[in-house]
Amino acid sequence: MQVIKFKELNCNHVYAKEQNQYLNLPCHRTKDGTVTSCWSLSFKERVKVLFTGVLFLRVLTFNKPLQPLLMSVDNPVKEGKTNVIGLTSKDVTGICTSEKINKEE
Repeated sequence: MQVIKFKELNCNHVYAKEQNQYLNLPCHRTKDGTVTSCWSLSFKERVKVLFTGVLFLRVLTFNKPLQPLLMSVDNPVKEGKTNVIGLTSKDVTGICTSEKINKEE
């Protein structure tokens, strides 16, 4: 799985930019702190998800409280749906590009 650029990407926000132990995480970030990133699955990952319908999420909390998370196949930023309350799958359509983000950017 690779993080990829998307139209609404706010390039001023890249998490882990100066942390070599982590990959850079470019994202869209709103004033209220809502962060959205976009990910692309490899062909093998897509086939596996197609047949299993399962996707895992791993979060490093460093023993701090877990922040609320929302995984989606839709782009919540496209039409200003940055608040996840009331968001449905028919609200937006994903528009991610296939341009990969690498550690050097």
